Amino acid sequence: MPGDADKPPYETGLAALQDGWRLIQASPLLDHGVGEEFRTGYLKYEFFFEKLVFDAELAKPPVGVAREDESDA
Repeated sequence: MPGDADKPPYETGLAALQDGWRLIQASPLLDHGVGEEFRTGYLKYEFFFEKLVFDAELAKPPVGVAREDESDA
């Protein structure tokens, strides 16, 4: 299952970025009330990596359907 490996796929986050992954920060923007300034009930520095993969087979239009750049219009 993806993400269950004992060894990370990259030694560093920088190595993943250099291999085409994108880094997205997803930490919430929550305002702390008085007396709650030091509570950490969420992941303050949460982030995740994403990599877009192009699959030429999936990008093909269905049989009998012309793409815009192939039409006579």
